[in-house]
Amino acid sequence: MRPGPLTEGLKVTDSLFTLGALDSLGIIQLIQKIEVKFAIQIDYAKVRFENFQNIQSIGQFLLDDCGVKCDPR
Repeated sequence: MRPGPLTEGLKVTDSLFTLGALDSLGIIQLIQKIEVKFAIQIDYAKVRFENFQNIQSIGQFLLDDCGVKCDPR
């Protein structure tokens, strides 16, 4: 996801695709960054468009399907 005017004031339920903040290539790039950041391997068979619709769906995907633990800092 590109930082900047597209993401300023972004709500967790705003569509990243509608805003132009994320596209199909962006999903792959985001997955790669998530894998490095959380030291996980994402099963590409589980990757669905709806899992990356917004920040909330990405977080839910990481919690439910990838086993990422939330750090409430």
